[in-house]
Amino acid sequence: MVKILKLGVFVSVIFQQLLCFGGEIKSSSALKDNTEAINQFEKIVDNYEAFFKASPYLIIKANTYPDHKISFVLHKYLGSNLTYDIQKTDSLISPLAGYIKIDMTNQFDGFEQVRDAINAANQLQTLKSNLPFVAKFVFAFQREKWVLKRIVNEKQTFKDGTEGNLSAGILGLFELDNEFGHMKPVEPELIEFNKGWSELASP
Repeated sequence: MVKILKLGVFVSVIFQQLLCFGGEIKSSSALKDNTEAINQFEKIVDNYEAFFKASPYLIIKANTYPDHKISFVLHKYLGSNLTYDIQKTDSLISPLAGYIKIDMTNQFDGFEQVRDAINAANQLQTLKSNLPFVAKFVFAFQREKWVLKRIVNEKQTFKDGTEGNLSAGILGLFELDNEFGHMKPVEPELIEFNKGWSELASP
């Protein structure tokens, strides 16, 4: 009887050790997966920080209202105070969500020809208008990579509590939905000029 009890205790101890061992492997694997996601996101953060630290220009092709004339709006973005975070979600499809938040000033001016807008950027001309805002780039971790889902202006909140969009031109450039009159550029020089933004849109 004593031998049977000892054997039972021995088997129980071994079984518990196996369970603990398996638990450690699972926990380590989960930690590794999150670490890889965090490392990926921090690389994106580094790219955004370097990009906006350089005060990038952007030219948006617009169909103006009400005269419906094509214009090219030159924007210069001055970014500062970048913050970011990652949070777990209850979703199986997007188990992690992240954001990058940047305080910005948007300087802008309109031109009739794309070449005039490019020349103004190359000559560092002073742009007429200034608009301060807070840009929030919202990401989801899906299929082992981070996907940009939304860009919102945290300084603009509507009565129903929803956040305002960032420039509709940027939404279009990032191929995010927008309902405004900004047009996808087809001019080769304009596509080349905005190349850095297109690369930023696909981390």
